[in-house]
Amino acid sequence: MSVPAYFDVAQRAATKRAGARAGVRVERLVSEPSAAALGHHFSSEGAVAAAAADGYPPDETFCVFDFGGGTLDVSVVDCFDNVVGISAVAGDNHLGGGDFDLLIAQEACRINGIGLNALGASRRETLLREAERAKRELADRDSHAFLRSSIPALPQVLHLTNKGLFELAVPLFIRIERPLKQAVYDSDVPAEEISRAVLVGGSSRMPVVRDYLERLLAVPVTCEEDCDVAVALGLGTYVGIKQRARGVDSLVLTDICPHSLSTDVRNPHPPFEPLASVLIPRNTTLPASSSQVYANSQVGAREARVAVYQGENVYVQDNKQLAELMVPLPRNNKSHEPFTVTFTYDINSILGVEVRVHSTGEVTRRVYNGSS
Repeated sequence: MSVPAYFDVAQRAATKRAGARAGVRVERLVSEPSAAALGHHFSSEGAVAAAAADGYPPDETFCVFDFGGGTLDVSVVDCFDNVVGISAVAGDNHLGGGDFDLLIAQEACRINGIGLNALGASRRETLLREAERAKRELADRDSHAFLRSSIPALPQVLHLTNKGLFELAVPLFIRIERPLKQAVYDSDVPAEEISRAVLVGGSSRMPVVRDYLERLLAVPVTCEEDCDVAVALGLGTYVGIKQRARGVDSLVLTDICPHSLSTDVRNPHPPFEPLASVLIPRNTTLPASSSQVYANSQVGAREARVAVYQGENVYVQDNKQLAELMVPLPRNNKSHEPFTVTFTYDINSILGVEVRVHSTGEVTRRVYNGSS
């Protein structure tokens, strides 16, 4: 089953539970950009034939731009021999095609001299649906579209063009640019080595999005007529890998951790807010395991609190807490009691936490899958 690349531990666990409730056993969650990368790099007839003959498509590094109704994921993919490896991922879980619908609806209100919030909840929803239809019409015609609202308070027709939509959406394109640049920077791949951009997700069909990416990245942009076909092809390819189907049985897909995993440590300096001590950095190849030695901050304490956070912020209060362990400590009134904390994170989004107290050898473990 595929999920947005930037889904966190809890969101991935919720997806698994949804599958279980529907009677589907989810063996693995595959990030949608990863599936799209498989679909584009290996699913063509030529690629499968080459793999069957112990050959593979040419090595390449490309960018997968997955833009849906409410989320944006950007991945840099490195393909070599029989391996499709995700080098870096960045995204925005609160940016998608719905934001363009909102801008179009607000513009329709502006030219009619009324505020969007003045319409009331029911009419706002109606206008947003009409804005989405106009956006889709513009994508299909690639020239212009009209928003003729059924709402009496909006008699003036909005004439929509790609140029006009781009000008309206400049703030959104600024937000789109940030994860694009972040993913390329984190991948350590020189921008000139990225050969193309693969577009995934329904919102990628907008001509203004394609044109913007071509100008920003200065590479060819690949977009299927149905931008979600690549994800489906990639998932099919991955099923073939799992079943060791002829022609794809030797292919390998690697993925990465989309968010840093940390615990909190004492901050001796103002503002004295606890700091995030990262054990597994974002974009670490999975499965991953990392250990660090800590000590309780208070001499003589009989237990230590070890919390797990997800996020990139310096102060843990700005990150998302996933779990908390209370670890028993032996009586020690002379020194700070040391212990080793180990995080493990696998391709199935299962996080393991282990704490070993040095003086006693006692180990406290917990497995976190987002459901507890």
